[in-house]
Amino acid sequence: MNGTDGQDGADGQDGADGKDGAPGKDGAPGKDGAAGPVGPTGFAPSRWFVALNGTANAGEIQVQDEKHQRLLAFTGGGNEGIAFDRQGNLYHAGDLGATATPAVPGRLSVSCNAPQIGDAATIDADYDRLLGGPGSTLTGLVAPKGLALAHRAGLVLIANNGASRISVFGSAATGDVAPVATTALAANPWDLVYDEPRDRLFVALVNGTVAVFDDYLVTFGAGGPARTITPADVNGVKLSANLHGIAYRAEADQLVVSDVGALTTAAQGAAFNTDGAIFVLDRASTANGNVVPKRHIAGPATRLGNPVDLELDGLDARVTEKANDLVLVYRNVATGPSGDVAADFAQAVTKAEALAAAPTPAYRDDVSDIDDPSAIILSVGITQNPASGAGTGILQRLGYNLANAQTTFDAQRSLENVTYDQNGDAFVTFDDGTNTVGGFAVLGRFARGRNGGSFTPTRDRVVTGAATGLVAPKGIEIVDALGLVLIAESNATTPSIRAFSTCAAGNAMPVQVTSLVGVGQPWDMDYDPIGDRLFVALTNGKVAVFDSYSRNYGSAGPSRTFTPRRSDAVLATNLHGIVYVADGDLLILSDVGLAASATDGRLYLVEGASFASGTVDVRIDIAGAASKLGNPVDIAFDGAHLFVAEKSNGAILRWDFFADLASGDLAPDRQFAVGAPESVALVPTWVGAR
Repeated sequence: MNGTDGQDGADGQDGADGKDGAPGKDGAPGKDGAAGPVGPTGFAPSRWFVALNGTANAGEIQVQDEKHQRLLAFTGGGNEGIAFDRQGNLYHAGDLGATATPAVPGRLSVSCNAPQIGDAATIDADYDRLLGGPGSTLTGLVAPKGLALAHRAGLVLIANNGASRISVFGSAATGDVAPVATTALAANPWDLVYDEPRDRLFVALVNGTVAVFDDYLVTFGAGGPARTITPADVNGVKLSANLHGIAYRAEADQLVVSDVGALTTAAQGAAFNTDGAIFVLDRASTANGNVVPKRHIAGPATRLGNPVDLELDGLDARVTEKANDLVLVYRNVATGPSGDVAADFAQAVTKAEALAAAPTPAYRDDVSDIDDPSAIILSVGITQNPASGAGTGILQRLGYNLANAQTTFDAQRSLENVTYDQNGDAFVTFDDGTNTVGGFAVLGRFARGRNGGSFTPTRDRVVTGAATGLVAPKGIEIVDALGLVLIAESNATTPSIRAFSTCAAGNAMPVQVTSLVGVGQPWDMDYDPIGDRLFVALTNGKVAVFDSYSRNYGSAGPSRTFTPRRSDAVLATNLHGIVYVADGDLLILSDVGLAASATDGRLYLVEGASFASGTVDVRIDIAGAASKLGNPVDIAFDGAHLFVAEKSNGAILRWDFFADLASGDLAPDRQFAVGAPESVALVPTWVGAR
């Protein structure tokens, strides 16, 4: 018999852990995900004006954000190149109607204060102005395209494509006028860029070359270009065919130009929508002949077909690609490889023709609002009517110390008051010598660039006619930030302050009218842009004050009036000149007293001007034989020194540190004898300097 099984023994101890196995091989790479949308990275907030030029949208200007998304749109006066002056006025070239029978001449429109234009606005004859266009015979504009501004000189340089030349016009001109100068070219120009500090002009031509003009404004290109640049490869083979857009980066001396290649038509087919290119050219100021581009961007991936315009946004190039209905952005366009390089950003925009960055005007004090005693004054501008008659008025610029006359300008009108906008244009009121027909003239860059001469339609313009309501205009005030020129209309029937667009021309209507019927006849005024308050000097001895002026333009009448009371307790009788000093809330006034008297003129200083009402005692009252005040018809102040146009005694007078003076018969510190001065205005360094 078998024996029973014995009991299992106890489990043994676990053995030592085995070594880790060798690492497994990496798996196959995963597939790339789908490409994300192309978009901007790090674009600073900005606004861009983009001119459109398609069958359905020719003449439209879109205002877009930095991603070229529509913010608003308005109807401009052209359909081609655009550019801003430094006051925010938009210049717009156009060839609308060029294919009509008979063809409509080209044009240049100016939309005033464009960054403030609202959605769905249209060009307005009272706000804006037009040079050339229907019926014009003198401008010679035939299919104008790109344009550039010579800001300090006050000139507009236009690529007059259909006439194979550059046409130069005064930036203040309007209507049907001849150009200041023209420059013949070897081929049709499409765009141009002007290096103002060096007076050098680069012109993109449709034969694939860039014409370079040194010292352009000296001779306006007489004798042809100094050099011609042709993009070419290392073997000398020409790369360009039809240059259009052009931009210049002065700090790197680089040109960036676009080439549209063959123009796209339905018969040519889609292949022509990819034959555009961009070239980056170094040493642009001295380059000559064939130049190998630093960068040459072209190919299907670029989507460059008809890149008709480009602008530099810092280091980036923004391109209007018309054939493919895009705006493209190449970041750091001068850096990177050549070849078929896609744009860093693309936004659909239908038939974009041209673009320009919206400026943020850095407004300085208006010339009537200088409060800083350290302000440097370049010159003292005056108007004179030294003889009777409608055409005897002249303008002069005097030295700051009233030691010499710098230049004389024949305005060919009976002049009243003069002032300046920050571009350096002079605005001067006039009448016909009998106070029956009045107006104002705009004299291009008289503050700096014009030396002598006389009024000319190629540089200047006039606003006059029944619609203006100007009969006997006197004081004039520029409010740059509002794009307005204010005029004191002093006739007894319709005394008023009439506000016009600073772009107004011809028989333009005022955009606002502040009636002074029953209040008094105005002679001059001063607007305080910080307090939005208008002070008006009346010939009945009162000052009318309008608070929050730009909200309703005085439609409810003055907020209050006050009458200065002299140191002898007699009330002011016939106020003319007026200056508001925001630093201290002071008002400086001149009183001519009896116009026939050459001895009863006075100067006042009033404290607490912004809330003054009723009868107000003056702090300073200057009068008497030593003062030589008879008819002090206008005044100007630089924060320390007061300048006075003393008409009856034929002099420009200056009192130094006027606000610190005591009342009495005080002689002026300086004087300059001049026949029949009508007004005085100061030209500080910033006027016309930018």
